[in-house]
Amino acid sequence: MPLPAIRPECVRAVVFDAVGTILTPRPEVAEAYYRHGQALGAVLCRDEVRRRFQRAFSDRFGGAPLEPCSEQSERELWAQVVREVFADQPVDHRRLFERLWDHFAQPRHWQLLPGVKELWPRLHRAGYRLAVASNFDRRLEAICRGKPPLHLARVVFTCSALGVRKPAVRFFQQIARRLELPPQGCLMVGDTLRADVLPALQAGWQAVWLRRETASEADSPAVPAIDHLEELAALLAG
Repeated sequence: MPLPAIRPECVRAVVFDAVGTILTPRPEVAEAYYRHGQALGAVLCRDEVRRRFQRAFSDRFGGAPLEPCSEQSERELWAQVVREVFADQPVDHRRLFERLWDHFAQPRHWQLLPGVKELWPRLHRAGYRLAVASNFDRRLEAICRGKPPLHLARVVFTCSALGVRKPAVRFFQQIARRLELPPQGCLMVGDTLRADVLPALQAGWQAVWLRRETASEADSPAVPAIDHLEELAALLAG
């Protein structure tokens, strides 16, 4: 059964999720934690750092309220993750947190995912307004400026600036208002159904799921979907 189609004639802005859709950290987050922890005296092995990070991230961000959200609350959540990962280690937790916060603010520690370099200039030339929308803080603005072609984004929307986190429908409603577009004029592209695609559809947007998740077709809702970013151009061409 074919998946539902989008209405390309209505699309004025293409809005991309960040991490997992167009960007990925290099080295991976747990590896960066391990290296910076070692530099300040931690003695945990890589696998233990990874295990602790996954648990701490899930505990802190999985249970974080959708709103209110701010730069201060985002910093505190990440500081809590660092403290939990290195709780029993002989390190200065505040110093380690600041090192890691700065590490992930640097464009050189982020890598474009396949298809971005080709797709973004093509969409820009076609006249689409490009934007990024993410559960990130304002560090993402500098990251995008320093990772061409993401500098083509007209605006970078972060949960800390909007005051609300995905998957809240209000996250998408605010973006449409700030873009001064009707909901159907906005197309969300993301790799996560729950956080990116389904709430965008609830807000009246169009949305495309980039299927990086390990969900079977039987478990997946009927939404427009692509397997590679490059396919988006053809989808918009109708």
